[in-house]
Amino acid sequence: MVSPEDARVVPVFKIQPIHNTGKSKDAGRPIYDDVEIVEVRFAGDRQRVGVFPAHAFAGYRINDEGYEEAVTYAMKWPDQYKRFKDKHQQIAEGTPVDELAFLTQAKRSELKALNILTAEALAALDGNELKALGMGGRQLKDQAVAYLKNASGSAEITKLASDNVSLKAQLDEMRAEMAQIREAAKSKISDSPLNDKSDDELKAYIKEKTGQAPRGQPSHETLVRMAMEVTQSEAA
Repeated sequence: MVSPEDARVVPVFKIQPIHNTGKSKDAGRPIYDDVEIVEVRFAGDRQRVGVFPAHAFAGYRINDEGYEEAVTYAMKWPDQYKRFKDKHQQIAEGTPVDELAFLTQAKRSELKALNILTAEALAALDGNELKALGMGGRQLKDQAVAYLKNASGSAEITKLASDNVSLKAQLDEMRAEMAQIREAAKSKISDSPLNDKSDDELKAYIKEKTGQAPRGQPSHETLVRMAMEVTQSEAA
């Protein structure tokens, strides 16, 4: 889930040649080093651009172990940096404005010119950045908010449906395993010599071995199973 703050930030990693004064002085000619940088732009503000070395200090974060650690810009936006290193197009995280049916093609182009590349960025606009959209800007923001809300609801329904399918599959698997166990038990009963005895003989056998006759009117299969359990208990 993209936070409103992150949705408004558009980081783009690049290679920028930087004049190396020391090397140039030693070589007697201009020497440049290729340095990885990140351009940080902000949705709704074409004038505000930050340029930083990709591996410069960018702040702190809490790691998986609960400790505060320093991060670079490359670490702050690892997915964008990886796409840059893999020479892939760098895309803003979220739903691209091209996917928003309530926008015209002209309006999409206007938003992109303002560095508003995703539905999340449009929904997060406020203050002067929202005013930059001109008339109808508030309506566009509200439409983006509604779109994301509806999408979230649909995702939840889809997840519940998926969970139900998974649960049903697990129940079906358990039923199949139980059926196999019952079939295996029936097979053992059928193959047991005790199965050839009458119900009265089985009751007498169980009473002789346990000192107590079976209660009620158990089926022949149940009597055989009880007799087999008694036999196994004695063998143990």
